[in-house]
Amino acid sequence: VVYCSVRNADGSLGRTQCIEGLSLEVARVKADHGTVRGLASKSDIALLHGELAADERMGLKICRDLVEQMGFAMDVIDCEYQFDRRKISFYFESSRSIDFRPLTNELFRIFGVRIWLENQNNKV
Repeated sequence: VVYCSVRNADGSLGRTQCIEGLSLEVARVKADHGTVRGLASKSDIALLHGELAADERMGLKICRDLVEQMGFAMDVIDCEYQFDRRKISFYFESSRSIDFRPLTNELFRIFGVRIWLENQNNKV
């Protein structure tokens, strides 16, 4: 987790904290209310910051390479594996709508898991 915010009882944004000195636009943070199912064990944390982080970096590089090869007008900005590794999400920015079905098919062929592509540009 890079960014954490606590909402007040009335739903307004309360205390926020960002690690590693990074800054983040609060307007871009989704206001999803998750639930805590349990505390992460040391092995869960090692998996999250070790293997999953390495796989996400590799996935981001592969997706960026495919986008360049296929000539899509999009900038892939992040990659995120679901903790159980059944889905991988790619976040991108593009100024227009894109039919990226060939990209999705190729990513599925490579990773063998559910693929989610989401445009972070709210104007499209």
